[in-house]
Amino acid sequence: MIKAIIFDLGGVVFRDGTKYAIQEMKEKLQFSEKLGNELLLGEPASDFRKGLLTPEQFWKYVQTKIPPQIKANKIRSIWYTNYVAFPGSFELIKELSSKFKLGIISGNIKEKVEYLDEKYNFRKYFDVEVYSFDLQTTKPDRLMWEKALELLNLDAEECIYVDDNPESVDTANSLGFKAILFKDASQVRKELADLNVKVD
Repeated sequence: MIKAIIFDLGGVVFRDGTKYAIQEMKEKLQFSEKLGNELLLGEPASDFRKGLLTPEQFWKYVQTKIPPQIKANKIRSIWYTNYVAFPGSFELIKELSSKFKLGIISGNIKEKVEYLDEKYNFRKYFDVEVYSFDLQTTKPDRLMWEKALELLNLDAEECIYVDDNPESVDTANSLGFKAILFKDASQVRKELADLNVKVD
């Protein structure tokens, strides 16, 4: 019997803001794609997600990589504002929250999560949250899913996991979760119904 549904954030609840931010930096700041990838997907950004760098340390690093007339705070604004709610995802989460325990497993940045919660007030719908910055590791490390099960006090077979990353879906499946590869909210609704999960 399914008791909990766990979601990734970026690419599921919100669109993949990093991809769109890199595109915006190319168009508006004339950054190369290589520089955009280095700033938002490179090793320092990975360490930032894992909580191994403070915001001060990360944005100081960013400032060393960009033209001096552009301030790092501009990059922060472009990055975070490109995370916008996926159509239909919030409605689905609201409906599910009245019937199931809900969780988050996300490789994310603490200040970005706080920014998004201030904007969308989304954390109130979730019973447990597992973030890379709390565990100093990120997906596809199995520890992320194991921590969620510990917090939920459930077995993997009692949980559904939703993610847009095939590697994360594979990891969840290998641990015994029923995993759904996210394309859009309507597709997730259909797959939940196929798993005998009644949404409305």
